Amino acid sequence: MKQFVKDLPKDGECFKYFCDQFPGLSEAKLKEGVFVGPDIRKMMKDENFETKMETNERKACESFKLGAVSEEKGERFHQDIKEMERRYQGKWNVSMIADYCWILQRDNPCNVHKRKSNKRTSEVKEKRHYKDV
Repeated sequence: MKQFVKDLPKDGECFKYFCDQFPGLSEAKLKEGVFVGPDIRKMMKDENFETKMETNERKACESFKLGAVSEEKGERFHQDIKEMERRYQGKWNVSMIADYCWILQRDNPCNVHKRKSNKRTSEVKEKRHYKDV
């Protein structure tokens, strides 16, 4: 949302609508796109907000709604690197980078696997074990 608001034309109708919706925020904060979660949800649900946008602004907003553009990717990267530092305890080497690449490949939610694993998870095993007892 921050990137979206920063790229809006400041004299445009959409930005003026933002200013009207959040009178408590200073103009500097509005120009920088400083919002909290409830404010963002409020604007995403507001149908009048979408009518104030031009077509290219509407397309950009849709990409934010669908998650194509995310500010969380940078946060995820830092979390992953912190985990890698914990694993390798500050000793940087080539295998650390390879391990990070494998983590990215394994954690991809878009991957579709042809075969399903027939291994039972520990939760299923516990349920089955305690059911018999």
